[in-house]
Parts: sequence; C-alpha cells; structure tokens
Amino acid sequence: MLTVEHVTKQFQETLALNDVSFSMENGIYGLLGPNGSGKTTLMRVLTGVLAPDGGRVRYDGIDIRSLDGQYRDLLGYLPQQFAMYEDFTGEKFLRYVCDLKGIPRADARERIAESLPIVGMAGEEKKKIRKLSGGMRRRIGIAQALLNHPKILVLDEPTSGLDPSERIRLRNYLLNLSKNRIILLSTHIVADLESTAHHLLLLKKGVLTAHGAPAELLQKLSGQVFTLFCKDEELMQIQQQYVVSAISSEEGGNRVRILADNPPPGARQTPPSLEDLYLYYYGETQDA
Repeated sequence: MLTVEHVTKQFQETLALNDVSFSMENGIYGLLGPNGSGKTTLMRVLTGVLAPDGGRVRYDGIDIRSLDGQYRDLLGYLPQQFAMYEDFTGEKFLRYVCDLKGIPRADARERIAESLPIVGMAGEEKKKIRKLSGGMRRRIGIAQALLNHPKILVLDEPTSGLDPSERIRLRNYLLNLSKNRIILLSTHIVADLESTAHHLLLLKKGVLTAHGAPAELLQKLSGQVFTLFCKDEELMQIQQQYVVSAISSEEGGNRVRILADNPPPGARQTPPSLEDLYLYYYGETQDA
C-alpha cells in the first residue's frame, strides 16, 4: 500500500499541493485535473524526485525517504518531459537505462525484448532516437519505465502522441499489469480512464477535491446530464446558458449534451460520462 499523508508542497508564492491525503493499493488510479492543478508535482513527490514541505508518503507503513534506494527499485516512472540521447538507438538507450536501474546485463536483453512489443516498438529499436517521431519517443519512454518490473508504476501523460490503436494496446496491458501493481496514470485524454481506472483522483489548485471509484463519483451527476436537439440559430444561446460537454451535427440542427440542474424543455436525461464529470468539477476553462 502507498499512503499519502497530508502532503504539502510550495514553490515561492504558489501552493502546488495543499494537505493532500489518500492511499493506493493494487489497481489503476487515474489522476485528473487542469493545467496547474498539481498533478505533476504530486507524481514527483510520489516518486521521491521532490520532497514534500509537509506530510509524508509511506510504502507499506514506512516513509519512502527511509527506504531510499529500496523504494526506487520498486518504481517505474515516465515524467511528462522525458529527455533521451539523440544519437543512441532505442535499444542502446534502453540498455543504458537498465544499467542505471541496476538490472544485470544478463537480464537486460530479455527485459528489453519484453518491453518493446508492449509499446509497439519491436523492429524499430535499431533506429536512432533523433529519427523517431514524437509518439515513438513516448513509446520508448513507456518501455524504460517497465524494465525493472516495477511494483509502483507512475505515468505522466503516457498516451500523449500515441495513435488510437497504440493507446488501446497500452490500456489493455496496464489493466492486466494492475492485478498485482499500483499504477498511477495522469492524462488529459479522459476516455483513456473510462474503461481502465479503478479509482479516480481529482486535483484542483493543489487540493484533492474528490476521489473514489468512477461509478461512485458519477453518482454525483445523477439527474444532471441531458441531451437535446436544437437548431443552428439556438446553439449559441444554449452554450451561453449551460455547460456543454458535446455537440454533434444532425440534419436540421445539432444534438447537444449539457450539464444542468434545470434543463430546457425537450431535454432528455442521459447517463453521465467521465467527460461530464470533468466538466462538473473544472468547468470549460482550465487554469494556466
């Protein structure tokens, strides 16, 4: 179990994390929040990259600062910004990471061979990093996080730059992996959490505003999500009066999905989605 206890982190005048507490067991935890909400700071505290100004993080009851190298051996981490040596091939870079992680050279080749198909990079490992696309670089970044068979996997925006088939492949792999591992996944692509996350953590301006199983959190929106048909000339007024989560064009007008306590006439209630939940907590504008 990984436990966060009253963690606070401040950068000059900015309180990035404000008395954050929660615990994680095996499973996938989705971390949601707009830019500036504290997601990356929280991940860096959980991985030991940053020390909290207040509170602590425990693994199985022991402060991670006391565990030191033992804790790092349990971790796989993909930061949002991940630098690589441009003249290395993907394979050479992964061998380099194996050395940094203390993986014996006799095991490194097998670990690399395991990780490449998972991220769809088998057959591409001989290419120089500088010749790889942004999505392919991201896949190498995910591969390096898996090399030490981590018990705690922290992934900051792992699906950024991946095409739909790659995202599905990664989601399926993480679901299988989560049976005996803690996985914390931050993403702006809410759909990536719809079918994978066992638990959601919602951050806003450094405060954990809500957390729980998706079905539990969606209950808060029961009776507040609707669809309605409107003509083109009515659309702007609907957008001004209600929180709109989706618009699709239809013959003669638009099908609009809204969040509302008092919906307009003709609106039909519909089950809420995670995108609706996101808008419920954060609105249509994001923090800088």
